[in-house]
Amino acid sequence: MGLKPIDDFRGRFTGKSDYEIYTWAVDRYWKRCSKDVIVWLGGEHGSLMLPGVADYGMMKKTFFNDLSARESDTLEYALTKKLLAEMKPLGQVMGWHSYKKDWEEEWVTLTSTFALTVDGLHTLPNTSFLCHVPASPDSGSQTTTTSVRERRSSRRRRSMWRWCRPTDWVSGRG
Repeated sequence: MGLKPIDDFRGRFTGKSDYEIYTWAVDRYWKRCSKDVIVWLGGEHGSLMLPGVADYGMMKKTFFNDLSARESDTLEYALTKKLLAEMKPLGQVMGWHSYKKDWEEEWVTLTSTFALTVDGLHTLPNTSFLCHVPASPDSGSQTTTTSVRERRSSRRRRSMWRWCRPTDWVSGRG
């Protein structure tokens, strides 16, 4: 393919804990990563992985991890807190915590203590492409709640939600 190998990770992390692996990654890559967005690739565990949000994270040059938000996992928890503390205020946490490592309430409580927003969907595919797709021309700023409903019913068959953007949901916008 003509690409020059940068590194070979085969066998490098065999027998290592998540804490050891992510500590190595933080030391090596964290300084170069965005502090606006960070990605947790948790969710399901075992042989199932749904990293749909990974393309967006790559585009935004984020740090990827699957660290624990449970206080009793002292080492991982401390590293999680370090990363979250170094994010910019109102930074974005994409993805979701690991169902195997901690509970949702632990995850949400920890991220919210750092005033970070959580977009908790790790199965959101093609976001790096979709974030560049413009809204349809007829979804301008003069849209009202009534016209959104009218368009929704008339265009549902052709392109469900394609025309919609969050600013359209506000009544009386304009």
